[in-house]
Amino acid sequence: MKTFHPGLFDPSSLNFYSQVTNSLSQISKEFFSDTLDLSLLKQRLGFNSNWFSSYTETDDISQPVEDWIRSGGFHEEQIGYDSRDGEWKTFPLWKSDQPELASTMRQFLPSTIEILEAIPNLYFASIFKQPPNSKVARHKHTLKHCIVHFLLNDLEDGYASIEVNNKMQILKNKGDCVAFDYTYPHSSSNVSNTDRINLVIDIVL
Repeated sequence: MKTFHPGLFDPSSLNFYSQVTNSLSQISKEFFSDTLDLSLLKQRLGFNSNWFSSYTETDDISQPVEDWIRSGGFHEEQIGYDSRDGEWKTFPLWKSDQPELASTMRQFLPSTIEILEAIPNLYFASIFKQPPNSKVARHKHTLKHCIVHFLLNDLEDGYASIEVNNKMQILKNKGDCVAFDYTYPHSSSNVSNTDRINLVIDIVL
């Protein structure tokens, strides 16, 4: 993988970049289709916190995502602060040590799971949602992995950014991508008027 700043990778040098980029419309269509069952699952996992009624709202992180956070060494209990500044919602798709997760998600998102399972050294995959005016505070992970963010939607009246090792990367249009070694300090923000929805892929280096 080619680097152009310490900690940052050239996304196009990743061996799965073209495959995922060419499939983004399919992944987006499948995820945003919002059938009743998929909508209920999003609600259950905390991704659509306001979807049905207030009593179902939750700030809880789904267990596969919390397990990923702990394995990466950046859980609030491990670093002494919550890196979320504002809402941060997740929809887990795949985790290497939890085959039951992919099995469940395949019932709702079969094409997406098929695409993910073709990625070499895949460790974790999820869809993250960062609403307008939300941030993720500066932090770093302990595992030597590469994380890749693919933007699944166009952002209106602004942009989102991910800063890695003091180098800012902009996400604005569907398909924009940032890849980096997450042992380097990084943070993110959304200064658009649109939810930033990313497909997140974590691979072992």
